[in-house]
Amino acid sequence: MLADSSHQDDRWRLFFAWRPSAEIRQDILDWIALAGQPEWVRWVKPENLHVTVYFVGNTIPDEVEILKKHASKTLAEYSEFTLRSNRLEFRGKPGRASMIWLSFFNEMAFTNLHNALRAAVSDIVTHQSDFRDPIPHIKIARMGRRFRNGS
Repeated sequence: MLADSSHQDDRWRLFFAWRPSAEIRQDILDWIALAGQPEWVRWVKPENLHVTVYFVGNTIPDEVEILKKHASKTLAEYSEFTLRSNRLEFRGKPGRASMIWLSFFNEMAFTNLHNALRAAVSDIVTHQSDFRDPIPHIKIARMGRRFRNGS
């Protein structure tokens, strides 16, 4: 489980995530080195690269340990699975890309784990996310206005 440093009204932005191996992170860093540093791109720090399996949302800190307990029972029931990389994508609102993703093919095992985590925390989390068909991806960059405006 990961917590984003941004929080709102004493709530933490929580999500269950898979950290890619050092090899995959290095592959991403090699690609970033080739891409350079355009002024309109802010690359994600290597230690923050992850695939969100289930987004919990803004959660009060007192719920974190309970969520971990429920999730660990669910995770113990799942075996390893493979995510196969698909492509680099510009994502965001239509006509206004705001991030770059490395997307993966959606494997049924990934969707099943997402749904199982959702069910495991449903009695604790009252603000369920709307992502019913998750797209496995690693966000590798945010893009600034200059790119989105096409200048």
